[in-house]
Amino acid sequence: GYTIIDGQKHYWAKNDVVQLPLRVKGNVVQHFNTDPENRVMLICCEPNALQAAWVDRGTGFDQLEVSPDYKS
Repeated sequence: GYTIIDGQKHYWAKNDVVQLPLRVKGNVVQHFNTDPENRVMLICCEPNALQAAWVDRGTGFDQLEVSPDYKS
């Protein structure tokens, strides 16, 4: 599949790790699985920046929209 970060496409494959850059204004990210025969597991985590740097860096996740391909 691939991930789009702020409009730039980055391809990934099985067992790859995608590390998002830290930006003051955040990132816009989309993830795509290009193989409809195989599911992809997406695991997201964020550092506990408050404990690591003693500064709340405002890390967090917001879902902007649901994929039109998503079926519950």
